[in-house]
Amino acid sequence: GLPMALALVMLVLGGAAAAAPVPISLYYNPKTTDNFATATAASASWAKAHGYNFISGFDGSVSNESTEAASVPLVTFFNSQRQDSLVTGSAKGLAYAAANNYSKVRVEGYISSVATSDASVPMETWYSEQRQDHILVCAIAGLCVHMRDAQAAGYTLAWSEGFGWPETRAYQVWPDAAGKYPSMPFARSTALSGFEYCTNENVVPQGIGADTWYPSWAASGALYTTFTDGTVNGLYVSSAGRAHQNNGSYVTQGQAIVPPTTSPLNITKVYNASAFGCSALPYQGRYPSANLYYKGVWYYGSYTLGSIHGCPQYPCGNWCVQGPFVGFRHSTDEGRTWTEPRMQMAPDFASYKAEDNLFGELGPVCKGTIAPPNYDCTDGLWVGKTKFGAPHIVDLGMELEHSPDGVKRAYVVGHGCDQEHQPCAWMHGSQVYMARTKEEVSIACMSQGSCWEFFGGYAANSTATPVWVASVQEAKPLFTWENKTGVTTLTFVPALQKFIMVISTPHISNGVNSMVGPFDTYFLESNAITGPFRMVSYLEQFGAQAYFVNLPSKFLDSTADATWGGFLSYSANFDDRFNRSSVPEGSGYHWSLLPIRFRVGSRD
Repeated sequence: GLPMALALVMLVLGGAAAAAPVPISLYYNPKTTDNFATATAASASWAKAHGYNFISGFDGSVSNESTEAASVPLVTFFNSQRQDSLVTGSAKGLAYAAANNYSKVRVEGYISSVATSDASVPMETWYSEQRQDHILVCAIAGLCVHMRDAQAAGYTLAWSEGFGWPETRAYQVWPDAAGKYPSMPFARSTALSGFEYCTNENVVPQGIGADTWYPSWAASGALYTTFTDGTVNGLYVSSAGRAHQNNGSYVTQGQAIVPPTTSPLNITKVYNASAFGCSALPYQGRYPSANLYYKGVWYYGSYTLGSIHGCPQYPCGNWCVQGPFVGFRHSTDEGRTWTEPRMQMAPDFASYKAEDNLFGELGPVCKGTIAPPNYDCTDGLWVGKTKFGAPHIVDLGMELEHSPDGVKRAYVVGHGCDQEHQPCAWMHGSQVYMARTKEEVSIACMSQGSCWEFFGGYAANSTATPVWVASVQEAKPLFTWENKTGVTTLTFVPALQKFIMVISTPHISNGVNSMVGPFDTYFLESNAITGPFRMVSYLEQFGAQAYFVNLPSKFLDSTADATWGGFLSYSANFDDRFNRSSVPEGSGYHWSLLPIRFRVGSRD
């Protein structure tokens, strides 16, 4: 079957309403290549128990009972020899099931046999002879992108089924756990509260088995994005080296483009996926981070990591030493070729200097030998910390259109540590820091450390006037929360006139197996880019292992009334143990775009 990355779009309009609308969800089994559309809890449970992955929901529904308006039962049949699910209600479909040894399983719901003002969008069954797979599709050209993808994969129309009912997104509140953390350094927000996520839709573009998605919005409407550690459209990329026991001398990062679209629902795949190779030395991993497209130039930042499996000093389980930000490479031809001023910082720690990277931050240094088989600091200790681990561009809208001071400068935020005892890994820290360019973004400025300045606290007797300092050594954190920061992103929201910060951090905060356990996500808001920040909602074990979470500005609600939201971008569950209980459904080792929303106003 064809893994449909988008919702089965079965929009239906206006007449006799369904007794109670029941949303349909799409599941896919990668081993049997079977697509399965479900509308009952029993079918969803069966799918999960038999190797099917949730792909997405869709904007449509069936009736939960038979009525005059909903007289056609939509029935699930299964052929165990073909390993094919068939969801049908038409006379042709029922005859096909009987003639081809399909067994009836259950009724999923009821649809209309004729188009009405309420039930007006045709539902069809399509079939691939090669894959021996049936799939239920919506049949409106230009709206139902999954039908287009089925056609592209060689599926053809088998028969028509009938018509369904409108179904809006179903949201569920994720419990706010902020009250469990008395050390929390933030006041509670009175502007936003009550994080809710969509339970019947999670957009997952096809052909993706990789993470680290940080899209940047260009004036053309396209998105330019990073990715790494996996396969996209058949291209393999690894920022840890293919063997994952790599001395760091050659690693790769990926980049891709999403064509202009007004909604993530239209993103079926990414295009122009390509890889760039460089050295992580003297560290062993080099990963994508700050990403910006501005005035025809694509700027792509990368940072370094050490101790891929952990060590006695830092037993976090995965990339336990956060190295410094290396800097930016750039492309002026849409990513076909790149100019990288720092292909390698240094061949070893003996020759490594702070000025080998953009911000002049030395970071942790191995006071021993980096040696096989694990290429860790085996006969010494790591000494030192970094302030700007994995910095990310502050998302100020399309090509920095909402720059807070009118100068189209780049801002970055990153997590870090300032004490030796604090665990500091790829998604674990104790502070959040900020830097910005001194002038408008340009190739020369982005690649020169002297063109950057750092948040250095506030002016005397002020909590609103930031001070910007010239050296990273003078940089002060936006805030400190001991062992509770991690990968940090920040987005300006025009509808709220606020900045929303998203932080991913390990649920286990003591640094022991923290990077291979569940992860937490929390949201902060501020009126100003430098804060002060207020807590909106703290989500424990979101994903259950969601990370690299961000709010792409292109896909945010343009207005706010009782609620405000958009699409949350993230990856999840690189440790496969968590895929067996992934919530929200559709979370996994790929790119997820999940509809979310907040209540406007305080929780009281």
